[in-house]
Amino acid sequence: MDIGVEYYGLEDNVARKTRFKVKVERKPVEFWTREEFDEFIEKVDDPHFHLFYNTLYFTGMRLGEILGLQFKDINLKTGAITINKNLQEIDGEYVYQSTKTTKSNRTIFLAEKVLDELKEYIEEIGFYKKEDRIFNRTPYKYRKYLKVICEMYGLRPINPHGFRHSFATEMISRGNPVNFVSKWLGHAKISTTLDFYTQDTERGNKILLDSINQILDD
Repeated sequence: MDIGVEYYGLEDNVARKTRFKVKVERKPVEFWTREEFDEFIEKVDDPHFHLFYNTLYFTGMRLGEILGLQFKDINLKTGAITINKNLQEIDGEYVYQSTKTTKSNRTIFLAEKVLDELKEYIEEIGFYKKEDRIFNRTPYKYRKYLKVICEMYGLRPINPHGFRHSFATEMISRGNPVNFVSKWLGHAKISTTLDFYTQDTERGNKILLDSINQILDD
């Protein structure tokens, strides 16, 4: 808010006109390589949590988005996921809110193996309503289960948001166009994807080195 303009009668906020911008250093978000994730998911024997972490890792959804998913939001034939809301805790109650930005409203897809796992899970639970949440535990329980597995098996710990970061890093390091990944993640700007969700990974360095060697061999 422009306090000087709003409350003190100034005609303009001169700070907006300065050419100098303060650069804020962003703390890197922890993420897993595919190998680290595979090691983790092998240890998850509960079908509900197994499906949750698989879906989280292979879609890159925000935690509020995946927790807000209802059965009606997924097309079991095509695997299409309609993302149009967030689940948030307000005053001790969980309520649906609009997504983070307009571009966060999007359609993405479940990988075939994850879709098959979802279908098996639905058969296992039996009756459900279309309005029911698929992942109906509290955020705390998903964080706690993740922490317990990591501590129990000596795995490098990350939080649920790290799964989103892992997905983006994996997709980009495999050579997928950043603009495609950005739209999938629901970012308002491609720069957000580059600034927050890419890392200098060993795989990324290897891809670049292979390209350099190929140029030299031509």
